[in-house]
Amino acid sequence: MAVGSLAGLLERILDTSFVHCGKPGEVMFSKALEKTRLDHPGLRRSDVLIVGDTLQTELRGGRDFGLDTLLVLSGHTQASRWPAPKK
Repeated sequence: MAVGSLAGLLERILDTSFVHCGKPGEVMFSKALEKTRLDHPGLRRSDVLIVGDTLQTELRGGRDFGLDTLLVLSGHTQASRWPAPKK
């Protein structure tokens, strides 16, 4: 069972709601940026690059939060999923 499914089940059983703070949720990116700014005052969103291997989590979340993103093809998303570049 996926974490989101489990959270939904618990919300119904406990008649409560959870704050989702995992990828691709905005809360996670906001907290990470806030914490990073403690060590790097003046850090702007344009200074940040989200590097990830999953389009649906790290990269979608980073993009939706207004950050630049970079897909690496060595983990979850493999280069074989993409067509070869045209010459």
